[in-house]
Amino acid sequence: MLKTLAFTLTVTTLASTAFGQSGLGMTQAELTLSGFHLDTETGTSTGQEAALRADFATSDHHGVQVDFAYGSYAAGDLGHLGGHLYMVPSEDWKYGVFASFADFNEVETNNVTFGFEAIYRASDRLAVEGRFGLGIANPGNLDYVFADGALHYELSDQLSLSGDLSLTEVDELSMSGFAYEVGASLTYRPQNRPFFVTARLGMAGMEGETTLSPAPKASLTAGFTFGGVPKDRSAPRNRLFKRHDPLSVLALFDRY
Repeated sequence: MLKTLAFTLTVTTLASTAFGQSGLGMTQAELTLSGFHLDTETGTSTGQEAALRADFATSDHHGVQVDFAYGSYAAGDLGHLGGHLYMVPSEDWKYGVFASFADFNEVETNNVTFGFEAIYRASDRLAVEGRFGLGIANPGNLDYVFADGALHYELSDQLSLSGDLSLTEVDELSMSGFAYEVGASLTYRPQNRPFFVTARLGMAGMEGETTLSPAPKASLTAGFTFGGVPKDRSAPRNRLFKRHDPLSVLALFDRY
């Protein structure tokens, strides 16, 4: 799967650049490289991830976003494929449905999710994002529900601040409780440049019959934007939907 995903990332990146130049519908694409560090009671956990998100307008008020990612977690290497179908009924709203498939490399474990999501511009500088969905992990038919929300505030033309919270309810014989991750991030984008850097600090864990003690998590992301840099980043039309894996907390703790 690693070779397949690497090939897909390369082809999609080239296609995104070509679409951006020819105006065939690609609005923007974003390539990121991330590293994270988690401190648990049993030691430390580190990992890396490469991800690509690309957005295509199919009409003045409709679009499609595709996600690709490959990361290294405590539970193993994880590939992620996702898609979003959305509407933009006004300059302040963007909403739609999403689905994703995640699979561990060389391990018979996969995860399927689907649900609803939306982005709302509350002011010229503040955007609110949220999603709700269902998921199934195999083997074992582990089903769960999840919700995720975030606030994005543009401090200036170069700096933006975000806060996010993710909750996943698992109620099975082998595992039962609420997995959570909460954090805050600061993003710096040089003016009129396609590069950006994001630093994030957060906390992850699980409460309930199955307990994972809260553990601090720090991450650093470097990214590149294809297709131009939007002048109005708070506008939902110009903001990519978050790529979300509800069971990433369990992967961090090697409990996926």
